[in-house]
This record gives sequence, structure tokens and C-alpha cells, in this order.
Amino acid sequence: MAAGLIGTWVVLRGLSFYSHAIGTAAFPGLVLADGLGFPAALGAFGMAAVFTGLSSLIGRSARTATDSATALVLVACLAAGVILASDVFNSGANIDTLLFGSLLAIGTNDLLLAGAAALVGGRNLLRDGASIDGRVGWRVVTRDRLPMAGRAPDLLAPMSARRDAPRLVPRREGLYLLCALGSRGITSAGLAARLVAAQACAAPWPVEADLADALDPARFALR
Repeated sequence: MAAGLIGTWVVLRGLSFYSHAIGTAAFPGLVLADGLGFPAALGAFGMAAVFTGLSSLIGRSARTATDSATALVLVACLAAGVILASDVFNSGANIDTLLFGSLLAIGTNDLLLAGAAALVGGRNLLRDGASIDGRVGWRVVTRDRLPMAGRAPDLLAPMSARRDAPRLVPRREGLYLLCALGSRGITSAGLAARLVAAQACAAPWPVEADLADALDPARFALR
């Protein structure tokens, strides 16, 4: 329950990348713990504190964006961990065990430590809960899970008698749509944008007519 509350707080604060980075940055602390023989949790928490301090220092002194400062310190921590593991301690398979762990190897002390960390985080969440504000992003999708790319239909104009060709649906003058990319926008946005630009400029389309019909926003007016 506490982990769920903390996760919600992390997302609302826009700290998803930071929370991932601070765990990954514990790598050199785990290498030191394995090489010098002190508890792994001490090395991880100590490195997390160092990571937090360096990120804050860089962000304030260089007026760098939070994500940029986080990325810089994360890369430095990973580089330090690799150097320590390969050149200083010649670490073996123990580091893999410390990094990735195993559900079967979780003991009572691990559960108590995780519970204590969750309670501390939950206490801070409840203390600051009244001041939490943020944003939520929704990925818009269509019923057929395909993007909409093309000239917007004019739903108030008389419709064509043919119901098999979206390109025959009346259009709004000068209005084009490129939306509903869902979670695949990084792969489909480029080609869809070229299609919309070609239609707007009366240039040759970069895709076949069948594919353009499948992406046509007017396809829903025929269903």
C-alpha cells in the first residue's frame, strides 16, 4: 500500500526518471560494499545520498534542467561503478546478485528495511499531500487502434451514396488531423506527418491509397 502511494506521488511530481536513476546510481555503492565487505544496503543508501546531492548541486549552480542534471550524474555514477568493478575490485558474479537480486533470496531483514523505507516515504507523502499538484497525460486511441491522419471530414455536409471509400466523404476546408497515435507514435508519426503534408500541398502521397484510407479520419463517418 505504501509503495502504491509513493508511486502515485512520484508520477504527480514528475520524478519518474529521477526515481529510476537514483536506484541505478546505487551501482558504485554496491560495488564498494562487495569489495570492502560492508552491508549492501549501506552502500546503496549512501550512493543515493551522493547522487541526490550532486544532482541538486549541478541543477542549482549551472541552472541546468532537472532531467539534464539527473542524466549527467547518472552517467558519472555508472562510469564510476564500471571502473570500480572492473579495474579496482575485479568484482565477480556477486555484483549481478546485488544489482538484480532474487525474490527467493529475500530475508526478514530485507522486508524490514523495505517496510521502513516505505513508511518514511509514506509519511512524507501524507505530510506534503495537500500541496501535490501535477498533470496527467492520456494517450488517445481510436476504436480500430489506428491513427487518424488526413483532412478532417465535414460531418454536416451531405454524404456520398457510396459507403466504401472514405476519400469520397466531404471535407472541412483547410483542416487536417494527425492524432490518436496511441503508444506507437514514435514509429508512425513521421510517415503520418508526411502524408498530411502531402495532402495539404497537393503533392504525391508517400503511402498507398489503401493505407491512406485506413488512416483517414473520415473512415468513422462511414461506419
